[in-house]
Amino acid sequence: YNTTDALIAATGLVIGSRYTTIGYHTVGDGGGNDLIIQSNAYGTVDGGSVIQLIGSPLRAQGLFPEGVKFTQFGAVADFGTGNTDNSPMLSACLDFTGRIFFDEGHYLLATPIVKVMNNIDFEMENSQTTSLVYNGTGLALDFTSALPVLQIPRVRFTNFYLRNSLNFAAYAYTFGSYTGSGIKL
Repeated sequence: YNTTDALIAATGLVIGSRYTTIGYHTVGDGGGNDLIIQSNAYGTVDGGSVIQLIGSPLRAQGLFPEGVKFTQFGAVADFGTGNTDNSPMLSACLDFTGRIFFDEGHYLLATPIVKVMNNIDFEMENSQTTSLVYNGTGLALDFTSALPVLQIPRVRFTNFYLRNSLNFAAYAYTFGSYTGSGIKL
């Protein structure tokens, strides 16, 4: 199938069949994946690691042979030309793994992401052409809200750039209390 969207709508799929897509919404959008068809009882649907098929009563399991990309969870890099809120996709992606690669583009986040995690690895293709753009209120990313006292998350950001919708940097690497927009570690 050219896209994951096309696989989702397909009929006649058989449990155990494997498919490769070359995009999630459109060919070449970075969201392609290898998938295997599973029963409808398989896993929790999150739009990336487990996808509910609407053309049949089955689910597709993402195999991620080259690692997890944000676009494989349906994220759309359309800030500036569209207004897709990628917050649900980032939340689902983080529920699956803390190691995420972000393809080139600018991804809008409109609601805060709060996760209890201590192994986070965000890698962006290029800090000049790839960013998370946050236009919500409060912290954009909070990875410590319920961590035990004295436990500090292990975090690695590569080519990372978080900005607000007014186009200036909105991130801060802080430990402990922090108010404002940005990241709480």
